[in-house]
Amino acid sequence: NNLAGVQTGYISASDIAVSPGATTVYSLISVKDANGCESGGKSGTPTVTVQPLPIVYSVTGGGSYCSDVPVAQGLGVSNSETGINYILVRDGSTDVETVGGTTGNPVNFTATTTPGVYTVRAQRSAAPACPVMMSGSVSITSDPLPSAILAFSLSSATLCDQETVIGTVTGSESGVNYQMFDQLDNVLSAVVAGDGGDIAIPSTAIGTGVTSIKVIATNGSTGCNVELTDTELITVNANPTASVLSITGSTEICAGDATTLAVSITGGVSPYELNINNLAGVQTGYISASDIAVSPGATTVYSLISVKDANGCESGGKSGTP
Repeated sequence: NNLAGVQTGYISASDIAVSPGATTVYSLISVKDANGCESGGKSGTPTVTVQPLPIVYSVTGGGSYCSDVPVAQGLGVSNSETGINYILVRDGSTDVETVGGTTGNPVNFTATTTPGVYTVRAQRSAAPACPVMMSGSVSITSDPLPSAILAFSLSSATLCDQETVIGTVTGSESGVNYQMFDQLDNVLSAVVAGDGGDIAIPSTAIGTGVTSIKVIATNGSTGCNVELTDTELITVNANPTASVLSITGSTEICAGDATTLAVSITGGVSPYELNINNLAGVQTGYISASDIAVSPGATTVYSLISVKDANGCESGGKSGTP
């Protein structure tokens, strides 16, 4: 009973495979031998209990981290059943952890940093196991850092306050972005994308507090970053802050006579180089407030065109039109 068809050619005590779709009770309807004679004393009503398979839920979690700072990633199953064990499997072959389910609640495995592809096998805690794979897989990846061992150089190692410089990274990596910073991690440039060759990184205006310049390389896809090992020292000289031109001699002279001018300079490094409007040539080796003889042939107004100190730094705050 409950087994389709008639079993012919049967040998006593040999196995008959059955695969019921639900719990089933079997019993003998008839037994005939090779002569067609019916058996007496038929007995036995074996029951095959069919346990339902675990419900399929989704595998959750996974993620990535930068290789220099491993971060444990969570793994789990979106829902679970009481009486079902959930086994975390790495790379299709290594059982990592078993967690019992609770109906209506997700499963959370111990977070891990071990890279791999993770799946979950669910099976009954009691026999028969009835194993079923949960839906999907998740991965944990350790993302590599950009190369830190790249040559970095500056177009100049000495600047005046608020001047700019161009940094060069040799052998940049495609997909990696490069940006300059000072020793206090203040941004000194825009981001420049690597292209597999040498790249130029123009700086913003650089102040006197900057003593060194470094480059941070950041993978454009993963965000993983590293500081290049090559850091460049730089000297940023202060500019003269004020230069005032005045007449130190007579303001009115006779034709053919002479008078004197002077420039009072604040800041910078002496001696200075002056360029004065209506005064021929550049005045070199100038000491602040020292006299400059002039002998104009007619009434003349003088003004400062430029004032540079010994470091070549230009003065701000130029004034005076004697």
